[in-house]
Amino acid sequence: MMSLILILMFSFFNSNPPDTYQTPMHIKVADSIQEAVGDRLAARHKMKLIGQSGALFDAINELGFRFQVTGPKTKDELRGILVDCTEELVNAVNQTEGISQYLGSYPFTVDKVDLIIFLYDEHMRDIYYPSYATAFVNSGRLRYCTLEEGGMGYKTREYESYEEALKALGR
Repeated sequence: MMSLILILMFSFFNSNPPDTYQTPMHIKVADSIQEAVGDRLAARHKMKLIGQSGALFDAINELGFRFQVTGPKTKDELRGILVDCTEELVNAVNQTEGISQYLGSYPFTVDKVDLIIFLYDEHMRDIYYPSYATAFVNSGRLRYCTLEEGGMGYKTREYESYEEALKALGR
């Protein structure tokens, strides 16, 4: 009797439930947009795509990428890359047919873009002040940060609005 109970318990705990989870359509749409745009941006700016991000709980609320690039790069170079990547993603989302039903709010705007560029030297080592180590776009703001050699965290942080970035680029 005891062995029968053990066999039943073993079978119950080791059984695989049927695969009933299906990826929601808004996640499939977000994935397809990110796959196409991420590869295109990486090639255009000679970056390595190392990750994607998104706020996709109930709809496409935010999308983004994580890139790695060899530096150093100037603030102007980084600004140009960040703005180009942001515009490419925003346009790709808004030009996707039938996208509005999958977005948390339509149209998709720069406020919903989350990009990070990590900069390393040619030997994949950190780059320190005064060169930039990371550059971000998040919530419609650009941020440029430097690292302090031997320190923890960022040494400097510079911020600008998306509108200020466009003005600095002459747009």
